[in-house]
Amino acid sequence: IADSYGNYYYNIFRKGELSHSLIFMDNGRGFRSEHIDWYVDTVEEIAAYNEGLVPSWAIFHIPPVQTVYAYYTAVDAGEEIIGEKNEGVSYLWQDGNFFWFAKELGSTKAFIYGHDHLNTYACDYKGIKLCYGIKTGKAAYCSNDIQGGRVYKLKADNTFEIEDISIAGIFL
Repeated sequence: IADSYGNYYYNIFRKGELSHSLIFMDNGRGFRSEHIDWYVDTVEEIAAYNEGLVPSWAIFHIPPVQTVYAYYTAVDAGEEIIGEKNEGVSYLWQDGNFFWFAKELGSTKAFIYGHDHLNTYACDYKGIKLCYGIKTGKAAYCSNDIQGGRVYKLKADNTFEIEDISIAGIFL
C-alpha cells in the first residue's frame, strides 16, 4: 500500500484449524481506499483459505470516529464500559468508512488502537468492540498513573476477555 508501513495479518490456529486472524494496519494518515481494498481482500483471502469467514481483530494506531459514538451510546444505555474516558477522542478525519466495511464483512469483532494516551475504555458498538490500549512507554503527555498494558485473552469460542495491567508510579 502506498505510503503505508506495517500492513499484515497473522492467523491463529488451534489444533490445526484456523480460528482467528489479527489484521494489523497503518492508519497514521487515515484509512484511504487502498487501505480498505487491502483489508477487504485480506478478509476475503483468509475466508477463501478457510472455506468460511474467520473471526478477526483489526489493530491500528488512530481510533475511528465510531469510538465517540460507542462511548456515549454505552453511557446512555447503561451498558458496560471497561476502562476510563479521560480526554476527547482524536479520531481519524479521513477514515474512508472503514468501520462500515468491517461491519458489512462481518469478520472483525474488535478494533484495538491507542493514540489518545489518557483514554483506556473499551465498549461495544454495532457488534464490534472498540478498544483503547493502555499507554505503555515513557514518552507521553500523561502521568505515569495510567501506564501499563492491556491483555486480550482469546477464548476457545473466539470471544475474549480484557485484563488491565497497571504499573502506576513506575517510570519505564
